[in-house]
Amino acid sequence: MYSYIHKNKKFVVGVIGLVSIAFLLWLFLTGDVANIFRIGQRCVAEVDGSCITLRDYRRELLRYGDFLQNKDMENIIKDQVLESLIVQEILYKKAKELGFVASDQEVVEVIKSDPSFQENGVFSNSKYKESLSRLGLEPVEYEEYIRKLLSIQKLLALVGNGAYLTPKEEDINLLPQSINISGKLYLVTPDRLQIEIKQEEILDFYAKNKEMFKKESSKVVRIWKEKEKQKASEIYQALSNGKEVENFQEIVLPQKREELPEELRVEIDKLNQNNRLGIVKVGDEYVVIFLVKEEQGQYKSLEEVKEEIKNILRESKASEQIKPIAEKVREDLKQNRAVSYKYIEFSQTSASQLMSVLRLEENELFNILLSDEKVFGPYPLLKGYGILVVERKEQVSMDNQQRKSMLEDIYSLKRDTMINYYVQKLRERAKVKMNKELIGG
Repeated sequence: MYSYIHKNKKFVVGVIGLVSIAFLLWLFLTGDVANIFRIGQRCVAEVDGSCITLRDYRRELLRYGDFLQNKDMENIIKDQVLESLIVQEILYKKAKELGFVASDQEVVEVIKSDPSFQENGVFSNSKYKESLSRLGLEPVEYEEYIRKLLSIQKLLALVGNGAYLTPKEEDINLLPQSINISGKLYLVTPDRLQIEIKQEEILDFYAKNKEMFKKESSKVVRIWKEKEKQKASEIYQALSNGKEVENFQEIVLPQKREELPEELRVEIDKLNQNNRLGIVKVGDEYVVIFLVKEEQGQYKSLEEVKEEIKNILRESKASEQIKPIAEKVREDLKQNRAVSYKYIEFSQTSASQLMSVLRLEENELFNILLSDEKVFGPYPLLKGYGILVVERKEQVSMDNQQRKSMLEDIYSLKRDTMINYYVQKLRERAKVKMNKELIGG
């Protein structure tokens, strides 16, 4: 029940997980700090009158630097980051209204316990100020950020602490682990179907789905690795002047792409006919990269993909034709009529295992567990459908430790669901103005 709701959580986990101070510093250090802190106080959004600055927004974006290289993901990530900041602001405002603002002492304790500000395991005030100074941050600004995150944690902890399970809820949620099922699973597969695929259907599918059969673009790239920055710069300059440089490694992408370090893949992706040269530091080496040639992906010919299209059409037709047959088999089994399809016999199988094999939704599983019916389905399988015939259900004894452990998980899911609901309601009521033009949205 609650695990189904849990799958649809949106942003609570992200909010709770923000209080890693060392990670926060790492975010600053891996980004272009100078640019971040030169930005003014322009608002990317206003939340009930409070401003979320462009600086805050760009700082948060640093967490997703790798994803932003993907143009398809860029707008999605930008929207999620902005929404996350809006939710933080809403929660902090509510925490202040209810008097859950973190104290100076709590803020100090978090900062002093951060290894980033310690020397030989002891907090160093000079190291703390020096670290923040390198980031262009004043202690008061950083401490306010920590106060915000701690206050949000306090508020969400209060909401989560209101969660509880009634005895009825406990029993229902423990059903998948406390009942074993014995019976048969009838397999209605398309093996017997005679499916004809016409030439016109193949041509029509190819014309409408040509993008499916586009070959990947390829790049031939030469790379030079040097320990010394000066030597790498000399190679870069020589290539810029059109000179040949020996002792390179030539690689073809995408074939060798996964063998390359992430930093190098990112730089190679930037290369094109107008920008054929790059340099990047990977570990303790400087890598110069040069694009030799790039070929745009071509479409595979009809002859190359003919069999593939046949298989796709065959599976599609089979799926359409087999479901009514599976429904007829279910009715025959309900009426105790003989069927000619094969079945798998299973004994004392836990309901949770059955759920994973048949890919059941939880409401379907509870229907099987609580119903007096014997025949269920049809349920989609990898190929075809399955009809479940339940012959026996047996209650499984559970020791106190198992029960306690499972109930803790269920309680955690319910608590997270309550928090999620609370956050969504606050978000719906908040007055939010976004300035997407400022962030290129």
